[in-house]
Amino acid sequence: MEILLKPEHQHFIQTQIAAGKYTDAGEVVDVAFRLLEKLSDEYSQWIEETRAKVDVARAELDRGEGLDG
Repeated sequence: MEILLKPEHQHFIQTQIAAGKYTDAGEVVDVAFRLLEKLSDEYSQWIEETRAKVDVARAELDRGEGLDG
């Protein structure tokens, strides 16, 4: 697969390599994908936790445990 990067992304990658943080562009891309995957996993977990909290709140309201605003 061939990917064309924006000039600012190319510059960022080259800057990271020049700073000695990474050895090549592939390593930078690997780290970026790992971070993206982690972010996606954390978001999915947040969605699940939020849905569970909403379910609990709905059940409380159904039992008349809600506060009158």
